Amino acid sequence: MNLKSIAQKTGFSESTVSRALNNDPRISQKTTRIIQEMAEKMNYQKDFAAMNLNNQESNILGIVFPPDNFTNSNNPFYIEIIKQAAYVAAKHNYMISVILAANADDLAEKIDMMISQGKVRKYVMLYNLQNDPIINKLKRSKVNFVVVGDPKDVDVVFVDNDNVAVGKAVANKVMDQDRNARPLYIKSVQNWQFEIDRQAGLLDVFESYGTALSTTEFDDQSRSTKDLINQYDTIIVSSDDLLIKLYGLLDIKMKTRLISFNNSVYIKPISDKIISVDLHPHEMWSKAAELLFEPDFSDVKKANYVGYTI
Repeated sequence: MNLKSIAQKTGFSESTVSRALNNDPRISQKTTRIIQEMAEKMNYQKDFAAMNLNNQESNILGIVFPPDNFTNSNNPFYIEIIKQAAYVAAKHNYMISVILAANADDLAEKIDMMISQGKVRKYVMLYNLQNDPIINKLKRSKVNFVVVGDPKDVDVVFVDNDNVAVGKAVANKVMDQDRNARPLYIKSVQNWQFEIDRQAGLLDVFESYGTALSTTEFDDQSRSTKDLINQYDTIIVSSDDLLIKLYGLLDIKMKTRLISFNNSVYIKPISDKIISVDLHPHEMWSKAAELLFEPDFSDVKKANYVGYTI
């Protein structure tokens, strides 16, 4: 079964049929529905190899993970991102390809191969660094990509929460509950941009109340953090992933107020006393992928924020 057969059955031109089957916004919803229903009835299957050859672009959405030496790729956060990206890609008749590497150099080589040999022209980056060599490579290659997180680059399209505002909201909630709170903010040794921004928001509010905010960095070897934690009654952890590590390694007092970010299902079995800010991750990940399928990516605005709920 081919486009010509569908065109004959529906009375539309082959070019209109082709565009409707690819969800081209130039085709009306009514026409698209008629053509797609006929294609399904006729058991039409797309020839992706031919499409890729004609378009000089594969039907693949690349998902770029951070290098292994940057962070833990087993983070549940990433699993959820892949699921959402796959849903969006399938809607546009695309598949996803996950790009993993041990370090930035290996990652750059793999992306080179994806661009030159795989003809992959759409990417979602799951991490952000200022002056990142991978972002710079994608910019030079003139492919379309969206970064999850603010890379502080005015030329890059990104999707994120307003993490300064998130930090302020958390600090205000703490002070509403306890004006005598003694807060400690724990972030990773990587000092990701979202951690820095949340810290800025926290500091702004706590300082306005005359409350000191202590900060510390934590990794798997930070056993000495245990003594520090027990000096505070409010522990604010930069992400659920980091909180899971903390809870497993350290003896946190039950009376301690614990606040984290992401509202992941993976922290709920740990304790019902944890307050985790819902950053609306499904909306963020879907938005990142959907932006790549806009008719004219050059018109997509650079900063795209989603909301949050405490």
